[in-house]
Amino acid sequence: MLKISDFIRATKTDVDVGQWEHGHVKPSVFPLSKAKKKHFKFGPEYRWRLIRFKALEQSCRVLILYNKNKQICRSSFAVDVDNDIAVLCTHEYHADHPGWHCHVTHKELDKVEPGVFRSGQRRWPNPKAIHSKLEFGVTDASILTHVAARYRFEAQGEML
Repeated sequence: MLKISDFIRATKTDVDVGQWEHGHVKPSVFPLSKAKKKHFKFGPEYRWRLIRFKALEQSCRVLILYNKNKQICRSSFAVDVDNDIAVLCTHEYHADHPGWHCHVTHKELDKVEPGVFRSGQRRWPNPKAIHSKLEFGVTDASILTHVAARYRFEAQGEML
């Protein structure tokens, strides 16, 4: 059965990097049927973009949420499941928590509840680990490269 580590290591095909948008993330972009409607409503200072690709014969999505002024960056990896998605990992930095970290599930894909943003996920690494001491360090020009390196896909198209 497939886990997040399998998806990260897998070859990615049909990579489609969407355009940067501002504000609310439309439910059709990141369909979470069991999430509260306000979960993806952001002000105009937030930028987001969707990357889609195939891995292990599955349709996958990575949603990037970025706010330069507040030093917030979040990339959520999900797999399409029927008309919903199963979120397996969120890699993030926000200034009110120490360093870069993930909220990740080690469950197999068929055991992850679709439609929920974080279900049974654990923070990694521990807040006291050296990885949690890393600074924000992303810019408008580097954000897509940063996320592509985390999930191991080729960032095609424009960076900004």
